[in-house]
Amino acid sequence: MRRFLCPPAQGALVAGARLQLDPAASRHLLRVVGLRPGERLGLFDGQGRAATARLLHGEADVAHVEIEEEEAAPPLPERHLLLAQLKGPAQELALRMATELGATHIWAIEAQRSVAKGDRLDRMERVCAGTLAQCGRAAAPVLRGPMRLIDALDAIPAHIERRICLPGAEPLPAPAGPAAALIGPEGGWTPSEVQAALDRGAQPMSLGPTVLRAETAVAAALARMLPS
Repeated sequence: MRRFLCPPAQGALVAGARLQLDPAASRHLLRVVGLRPGERLGLFDGQGRAATARLLHGEADVAHVEIEEEEAAPPLPERHLLLAQLKGPAQELALRMATELGATHIWAIEAQRSVAKGDRLDRMERVCAGTLAQCGRAAAPVLRGPMRLIDALDAIPAHIERRICLPGAEPLPAPAGPAAALIGPEGGWTPSEVQAALDRGAQPMSLGPTVLRAETAVAAALARMLPS
C-alpha cells in the first residue's frame, strides 16, 4: 500500500474524516501511482500519526480521501546523529539513510574539516520528509543546527550516551538507552574535536576494519546502535 504525506494543516488523521490532499500529493497519487476511487492508501502527518484511507474521487489534480482507521506507529529508540556537513549528494544520501535507520534527531555539525558549510534546515527537512513514505515512519527526525560540534555536545541532554566513530577504536555493543553517534566529515574529525568529544563523555566506537566514507559510516553506525 502506497503512503503519502498529509500534514496536520490538511486535517486530522481520525477515522471517518474526509480530507483533500495537497496538489503535490494529489498529482502523485492520481497521475504517477494511478490510484482509482475505492482503492486504499496510507497517510502520515510527519509528526507521529498514521492512518489508512480510501480514495473517494480525484478531479483537477485534487484527491479526496476518507480516513478508515488510525494506525499505531511503533516507537523508535531515541537515537541522535551528530553529522558533520557533507557535500551535496553525500549529504542527501546520509540524511536518507539516517531517516530509514531510525535517527530520531539529526544535528548538522559545521566541523572544522567540512567542505560544505551552512546547510539549510528546510532543505534537510525536504530530504527527510521524502524518505518517510518509503521507509514506513510516521514522524520525521528532529533537526538541529548547523552548529559547532562542541555546542551540540553541550546542548544534548546529559543522560544520552555519546559515541564518536573513529578508525581503530574498539567495537561496542548496542546501547541500552538513548544514544548519539558522532560522524565526521570527509577529512575526519580534527584532534581538537575528538578531544572535545572525549572530554564530554563520548566513547570511541569502531565501525569495522576498513575506513568508510562519511555517508556509509552513517548507515554503519546507526545499524550497530539498533536494539537487538
